[in-house]
Amino acid sequence: MASQSSRALSWASLLLLLVGGSVGSPEAGLAAAVLAALCAVAPTFAGSKGLRIAGVVLLLASAGLALTHLASARRSMDAYRARVERSQGAGSGTQEVR
Repeated sequence: MASQSSRALSWASLLLLLVGGSVGSPEAGLAAAVLAALCAVAPTFAGSKGLRIAGVVLLLASAGLALTHLASARRSMDAYRARVERSQGAGSGTQEVR
C-alpha cells in the first residue's frame, strides 16, 4: 500500500473518531467507531513506522469509543423494539402469532 493511502486512511480514522465522539446518537457513535477501526487497520499493517504507531493508537481509541457506546446503543435499541411491539399490538388489531 502506498504511504499516501495509509496516511489518508489514518486521517479518515481520526475524523471518524471525532464525529463518533461528538454525535448524540449512541448507534451513530458506535457505527463511526467501527468504521474508524476499519480505516485504522491498513496503516497499522502497511504503513511506515510512524503510521504504524498512529494506526495502533487509532485502533485502541476506536475500541474504547465502541465499548463506551455499546451499552447505551443496546439500551436504545431495546427501548425502540419495545415501542414498536407496543404500537403493533395496539395499532391495527392484528398481531403476529409466535
